[in-house]
Amino acid sequence: MQKFIVIFFICSMTMLNYNKYALCDSLQITNTTNGHTYQRIDNVQSWESAQSYCALNGGYLASIRSSEEDNFVRSNFYYNAYGSNMWLGGSDTQTEGMWQWTSGEPWEYSNWHPNEPNNGTSENCLAYWGDFGGMWNNVRCDVEYNFVCEWDGDPDPLLSSFDLNSSGINYTDKSMTIKFKKPTTFPNELIYTFTAGNHKEESSYPAETGISQIKWQLDDEFLDKTITVYFKTFIGTDWRYATLNITYDQITALAPEATISSRTLHETKIDLKDPLNNSYNYFENQDYLCSISRYDDRYRLQVGTATTHRIIDFDKIINKKINTKWQQTEYASKIRNYTDNRIPILLIHGWQGSNTDFQDRQQSSLLLWSNSELEYWQHFLDYYLISQKLQDKFHIYLYHYPTYKHVSFNAKTLNELLSESSKLNNDLSHGINNNNLVIIGHSMGGLVGRDLIEEQGFENYTKLIALDTPHHGSPASDDDGIGTLVKDLGTQGAADLNWDNVDRTDSDNDIDSNNANNRWKHINAKDFDTIYWDKLQTLVGSADIDNQHSKNPWLRWLNVQFSKNYSKFSSKYIFYVAALSTPEGGVARNDIREAIFNGFDFWAVNSNLSAKGYTNGGAEPTGSSFFCAFNKTDYPEQALADYFNPSSGFKFTPLINTIIQSNKNLSIFADTSLNIQYIFSTGEEHPYHIPYRLFFDYDHEAMANGAYGGQRGSWNNFIFEKPLLDRDVDLYNVDLNSYESRFEYKPGTETNNQPYFDYIRSAYICAEGIELSPALNFNPLYFEPLFLILKTDLLNIPFTSAKTKIVAPAINILLQ
Repeated sequence: MQKFIVIFFICSMTMLNYNKYALCDSLQITNTTNGHTYQRIDNVQSWESAQSYCALNGGYLASIRSSEEDNFVRSNFYYNAYGSNMWLGGSDTQTEGMWQWTSGEPWEYSNWHPNEPNNGTSENCLAYWGDFGGMWNNVRCDVEYNFVCEWDGDPDPLLSSFDLNSSGINYTDKSMTIKFKKPTTFPNELIYTFTAGNHKEESSYPAETGISQIKWQLDDEFLDKTITVYFKTFIGTDWRYATLNITYDQITALAPEATISSRTLHETKIDLKDPLNNSYNYFENQDYLCSISRYDDRYRLQVGTATTHRIIDFDKIINKKINTKWQQTEYASKIRNYTDNRIPILLIHGWQGSNTDFQDRQQSSLLLWSNSELEYWQHFLDYYLISQKLQDKFHIYLYHYPTYKHVSFNAKTLNELLSESSKLNNDLSHGINNNNLVIIGHSMGGLVGRDLIEEQGFENYTKLIALDTPHHGSPASDDDGIGTLVKDLGTQGAADLNWDNVDRTDSDNDIDSNNANNRWKHINAKDFDTIYWDKLQTLVGSADIDNQHSKNPWLRWLNVQFSKNYSKFSSKYIFYVAALSTPEGGVARNDIREAIFNGFDFWAVNSNLSAKGYTNGGAEPTGSSFFCAFNKTDYPEQALADYFNPSSGFKFTPLINTIIQSNKNLSIFADTSLNIQYIFSTGEEHPYHIPYRLFFDYDHEAMANGAYGGQRGSWNNFIFEKPLLDRDVDLYNVDLNSYESRFEYKPGTETNNQPYFDYIRSAYICAEGIELSPALNFNPLYFEPLFLILKTDLLNIPFTSAKTKIVAPAINILLQ
């Protein structure tokens, strides 16, 4: 590895001493008008203690010297949700009636409320006053309020020296550069360590050395590795630390031509003035680096050239070394023969990353293969590679986006990328321009697709298939006991999955407490919520707005709007739904394992989930992915309300007759024991007339990747095998990397995976109209039920005509 250093020798800079252990509940924000930095501290204290706190941290209680500064401080830091009153740095303790700023600045401006200040010597300290709309009041100095600290200059010179926006990887010359805003010098030695995988090297600059940038040449061994550069130096009385992170993205490095359109972190970083993108994920924005309140967040700084959003062409990936098995497929050798005349499919993934160490809100983690869009859809892509019919008709594209950001922001960005893509000359552009794009989204990805269409106004599509999408959110998304095991609930994307209170389970107090203490305080969603409350009130009217009270105003508005306009979408949407047929005791009808793996690195016992009041597929209630109606009165029959929004202990079978009578085109598939496995509906009985595919005893993860495999990638082993094998496939066998089936292991039966293979046979009847012999050994890739049915929907293959299908024998008990 070679290292290049650009050095300028400049004069020493004066640095402020800043206490690295400062606690705060807000960002530090710099006022560009005067260059001063401000921060609201939510640890309530008396006026004297607040002033001491600011002084210990190198600042002072805020001095307000102009209407511009007054407006800046109030608009950025003053919220009634955090306490009505807030200390400022004015007092008249030395001479009654002579108000002074603790900073020593002249008293040139005031914003007293009428009849203030008053009460003489008993009230000598200045505060923003809630009852006065944030105008000034003089108050007793010993009461305790929040307060605002102010600094004349930059409180952390190391953090502020970096130019994160332009730092990052140059994939053309295979180099990485950390840049500084300007040639920068430090009073003591600057030590830095470069780490990538197993490679590590340390170097330093002497004190008083001007530094413009540091550059490293990258080796191929760094591909798909997070690169970190760790800095430390001693300033004043403290050591200062920072770590910059980026991933050497193998997709961009090995297949740059695969990216159709994209955005970088520099282009999509947080902006506190944008309610759609104002999360307190401050380590991604250069402007807010001084706002880091958790000291270890200085080890999570993200560089600006990292890709955050992109659309990639699967055809441009397959012949690269990204997946050697894909390179060897027949499709890889023939894609050059395809002309631009296939229908584009856009795959939109769901939640990315692990909540460990906030990895799911860092691009240096989300660009790793383990969190990539290709890895997310790997099983379906494997199936595509063995399906001649899908290859001949469809061209696969994939959308990558950071799930920690608002769904509406990611949908808005996708709309921009599709608009750019429409100007090109490829299958994607042709599909967009001919209103022929097919969108498939799993989990949150289905909501991104819906927002793209319903809020952003994208009309250039022919079909949206939502795979187990939480259309109403999830009641576990704000549950500290369950939810924190699933995802990082401190993000705006996670909050968008909050339950929209469709069944009125949340009290008004629950909703208000959650919104004030979680959405508004921790994820900065107050302005975002206000936008959608206003939209919702415009939609339903002021007389009905109280009935729409919700923890998730965006989703509530989206769903109410949909309920009033569903006819626009009913012919273009298809919902895939996972459900447990008999949740009592945690064991489902078709021998699914008691603990179902839902794809987020935690096991949840079915009985525990259903105890929350829902029969579900592991991540959200069945009613959410069904997209049940808001009110039971919206259904023509009470039984339909129970069917589309089932509660704990609910059994589907007794309602089958009612469902069949409501939809003469309904198709039901069951095994030989009459356990229902699939229901395929054309949507007549759905409250919004949306076709749906109900998979009993599939869980949330299985609805994207199939019932075989808690992890992705193992199905590559079956790409080159025949559809029918000459051996019994044991899905628990160690040679398959122990990627087990979702279904109960039954030694001594016809096959160790009998319940799963029962599903295969019935799915094949549905998709192909052909009955398979029980004695066959199925290649699980070719015969995965989810993929068989998905192919049927994509190819518009009609289901066989009989209302109820039993694998064998052909009996009609369910219709009696």
